[in-house]
Amino acid sequence: DPPCPLVWMALGSHGRRELAPSSDADSALAWDGADGGPEEEYMRTLAGRVVAQLAATGFTADDHGATAAQPACHRSVRAWHHLLRHMIENPDEDKALVLVSLVADGRPVYTFGDARDFREELRAAHSHRGLLRLMLRIAEAIAVRMGALALATGESLGQVASQTLQNIHVID
Repeated sequence: DPPCPLVWMALGSHGRRELAPSSDADSALAWDGADGGPEEEYMRTLAGRVVAQLAATGFTADDHGATAAQPACHRSVRAWHHLLRHMIENPDEDKALVLVSLVADGRPVYTFGDARDFREELRAAHSHRGLLRLMLRIAEAIAVRMGALALATGESLGQVASQTLQNIHVID
């Protein structure tokens, strides 16, 4: 048995339940224990073994390192909290937005013991305007490239029949 509670997270398309035959296996591991020492060594070894077994069965690891076998994606719950808080507060830092979006899409696929959900930090993201502005800038660039008429941000839309996307686009 593991030395402390843990949670294995599916990230990316697997976390969103949008698997395709070409999907890679993005993953993260968090444990509710100390950083360093035998607990961390156990988790590092466990992550490597699980990712290797997944690869042996055809679920290849992410080429960009978004896998629990890589140090960036296996850490204690406390370390995950610290990292996510830092990334939310500094969204323009290297790969911050990518990691936040990967974790936001994640879902637990295995837990041992009473492992805490390390994604709690993301609930505070709505109050960090810098992160939201950066996400909106990226979404706008993608929308323009796709020829989209609008971005749905979760705000109230479609309250009257005349508020179709085409009419809103013309008014804008």
